[in-house]
Amino acid sequence: MHPASQNAHLVPVAHQDWFHRNRMDLHTLKYRAGIDDVANGVTLRSDVRACLDRGHFVFYPDGGDQ
Repeated sequence: MHPASQNAHLVPVAHQDWFHRNRMDLHTLKYRAGIDDVANGVTLRSDVRACLDRGHFVFYPDGGDQ
């Protein structure tokens, strides 16, 4: 049985080179935490997390005005 919710990386660990190349550490809460910083995470319902892991959707910033 899976837990009701699970944590996931917004930028997957497999893309750590991209994370560093694009200076995503500037958007983290603790600079030294890098890709494992809580700012690079989200808690999802377990079935939604499974869909994310399978690539059924991604989180994409729109870059619009804030």
